Order: sequence, then structure tokens, then C-alpha cells
Amino acid sequence: MIRPVILANCLVRKNAKYLLVQEATDKIYTGISTHSRGKWTIPHGEVDESETITESAKREFLEETGGQTKVKRLGAIAFATLDGTIHLLSFIFYGDTFRKSQKRWTHEIKKAKWFSKKEIRQLEKDGKIRDKVPISKIITAIEKNKTVQFIEWKQPNYIKEIFKRLNKK
Repeated sequence: MIRPVILANCLVRKNAKYLLVQEATDKIYTGISTHSRGKWTIPHGEVDESETITESAKREFLEETGGQTKVKRLGAIAFATLDGTIHLLSFIFYGDTFRKSQKRWTHEIKKAKWFSKKEIRQLEKDGKIRDKVPISKIITAIEKNKTVQFIEWKQPNYIKEIFKRLNKK
């Protein structure tokens, strides 16, 4: 049986910089740490049952950054297949405005910060991006194309173990 996991992301650009968030904790799933504390990522989260993917992207962005954005378009879909049974589908929406509207969730996110594409490449090189998500590749796809780009990435091994344990329940 194939099990999809749907994630909604919102990548916002302002003045040639992109807003990323830094994880405050190591999330634990089925007893396995994601080793995400201190790592940077695009604001994202799982889509709730009662919302659309776009609504989820806006909600996650608001919760994690404390700001609102106008979603311009779907920029990319990143995906990974784990052991042929789990498909992670990450819908990355693109926005170009930011308006502070509430306090962000500090229990999940340590801080939000604007980075240039060059700075993001350095974070990737230094291993400071969560789950090895190819953020600079996603940015390039969004900047160069008006059509949705499909990007595949290789997940860290601990994610495979998490989903193996979840499937046994």
C-alpha cells in the first residue's frame, strides 16, 4: 500500500532575499529524532484534513513566521519516495509580500530570517538545512519558470525508519 504524506510550504521573496525559519527543537517521531534543532527550512507543515493545500501553506507560514503573505502561485512540487511505500509530496507555494500580523510560534521555531540565494547555498553546503531539502534548487526553479517544476530529493535515512515504524502501528 502506498501512503502519501502531503506537506504545504510557502517560500516568500522580498528584496532578493527569502524568508526561512530555524527549528527550535529536535522533533521526535516514533522515538526517532529528526536532528532538526537549529536547522533552517522553508515554513511548512502537514496539510490538515479540513483545509486545502493553499490554506495550509498560508496557515503554516503565519504560525511559523508571524506574518502573512499573498500566495502568487504554486512554484514547485518536491517529492521523495521511501522504500517504495511512502511518497512525500511537498507543495511549495511562492509569495512576494510579507506583513507582520501576529507573534510566531516560538515553541517550534527559534527564529525567522531573510537570506540571499548565495547565503542559502552556503547553509546547504554547511549541512544547516533541515532534511537536506534542496532549497536553492527550488528557488532556481521558481525564478526561472512560470510553470510548476518537479524536484526530487533524497531524504536522510532516519526518515525511512520513522515511516517504517509508523506503518507497523
